[in-house]
Amino acid sequence: MSNENQRSYNCKDEELPMIGEMLFLSFKSDLAEFTAFSPKFSESFVTDFETLLTTVSQLVEPENETLAKKMITTQLHETMDGLIQPLNSLRAYLSLAKNVLKISDTDFGLTPLRKSCVSLDVEGVLKGINIVLANVNVYKTVLMAQGLKEELITVFSSAAETITSLKKEQYSLLTNRKSIVQDNVVLLNDFYDQIIEICTVGKALYKSINPAKVKEYTFAEIKKQVRKVKSSEVTPNP
Repeated sequence: MSNENQRSYNCKDEELPMIGEMLFLSFKSDLAEFTAFSPKFSESFVTDFETLLTTVSQLVEPENETLAKKMITTQLHETMDGLIQPLNSLRAYLSLAKNVLKISDTDFGLTPLRKSCVSLDVEGVLKGINIVLANVNVYKTVLMAQGLKEELITVFSSAAETITSLKKEQYSLLTNRKSIVQDNVVLLNDFYDQIIEICTVGKALYKSINPAKVKEYTFAEIKKQVRKVKSSEVTPNP
């Protein structure tokens, strides 16, 4: 890989604009001190940095792709949630056939599939559907004698097809964005250099007079804050 494609920063691509946003809030509020320190930190510097921040944000995670990813995630969750009632029905048919089949819900694959649906585990759901469909195929005659319909079986196979298709869409978005970001590493490195420049001056300004404020201008500390924010945004599985 050429030097032009090597990252100067030690954080995830998507974290860089978030770090820039946090830093910019401190920098803008302290602009008078920065300007007094060096005329380089003028209003035009602020404007240029803010413009570059917007450019980097759109490069790393464009709004249209963010919306597309959210829509895909919503569809995945709805598809997995939609399997709960069909699982209840299939479990009832298995119970009706217990004197003949003598197979537990777990062995049939219903319990693991339900757990994966509840935890929104995409890979687990796909694996679970395949196991359930395989067992349905083996014991289909017995289960259909209890009332199992082809329509119910189709619900599971259709869900597997939908989830597989949505996963491909997710992968396509991800790989395309990674490729575009990789082609613009020089721009990201330039943005990082400006971040470090601001951090260097910020630490010089406040190290002696306000040690607590130094954290606002320490890249590693800002990165920690970004990761805390991202972590708090993750909704716990039900």
